[in-house]
Amino acid sequence: MKGSGYFMLRLFSIFCLFCLYAPLAEAAEVRDVRLWTAPDHTRVVFDLNRSIDYEVFRLHAPERVVIDMKHSKIRKVTALVLPDPVIKSVRYGEPKKGVLRIVLDVQKKNIGLRSFLLKPMQGKPHRLVVDLIRKESKSVTQVKKVAVKKSQHEIVIAVDAGHGGEDPGAIGRNGLQEKYLTLRVAK
Repeated sequence: MKGSGYFMLRLFSIFCLFCLYAPLAEAAEVRDVRLWTAPDHTRVVFDLNRSIDYEVFRLHAPERVVIDMKHSKIRKVTALVLPDPVIKSVRYGEPKKGVLRIVLDVQKKNIGLRSFLLKPMQGKPHRLVVDLIRKESKSVTQVKKVAVKKSQHEIVIAVDAGHGGEDPGAIGRNGLQEKYLTLRVAK
């Protein structure tokens, strides 16, 4: 009797461990992909159902950025608006069992990479963020001095050159975004 009780306890322990670790063995899922273009970089955000192990690297001829997500799969996601100043196209596949590979075909060679994971926060899921940083030489704008007549009133012109972060600002009926309009006016 003592032997069968020990066997049952051991079997129960193994079952409990399996129940605890089974969700971890299940593949992570990419639930959505978003693209955001900033003046100096393009950000690609992958919404995930849990944290993942990943690797980001470059391949050349043709130029591309590769994101390998271990123990991951992708479900049908929203199509990205392309072309982007950096990204020409996006494709994905499974080069090895259990590895989701996302390939970003890029237009330029001089692209820097930055990537990081974000934990769930304020109702948002786990996220993998990949920044493709344009390493273009920035032109310096020359400011010309203009002779101005003195007047009794000082005139101040202020231009709000758009929104930052995730807020795109107002979007018009034809899809014109406030941030692009105000940036054009500011330039």
